[in-house]
Amino acid sequence: MGRKTFESLPVKPLKNRINVVLTNDESFEYEGVFVEHSLEDVLIKYKNLQKDVFIIGGSSIYKQFMPYADMVYLTEIDYRFSDVDVYFPEIEMSGWILDLEIHHPKDDKHDYPFSIKTYKRKR
Repeated sequence: MGRKTFESLPVKPLKNRINVVLTNDESFEYEGVFVEHSLEDVLIKYKNLQKDVFIIGGSSIYKQFMPYADMVYLTEIDYRFSDVDVYFPEIEMSGWILDLEIHHPKDDKHDYPFSIKTYKRKR
């Protein structure tokens, strides 16, 4: 994740997982977090993990790692927000197959209806 995404988390670091923050800020450090300063460092140091790696934002981090992704878990909220200044990057959908889609209606726990879509990269 990027530094701004990390700083926005209500509880940090995230529990029960390896937390890696990719940042240009050479002075950034946080207990329980691995800090990296380049995409190349992340790809080299974490390529042999025996578990799935999840990219959780922000926008520039998604964009940098998209060429390496095998799957995309995308949540689409059925509402147009007016005060948004950062977006998930555009995906060339011809390279992906929709594998699963789950729709959740608005209810007492969710202010807006939304869908969770799982895409797999075409091989």
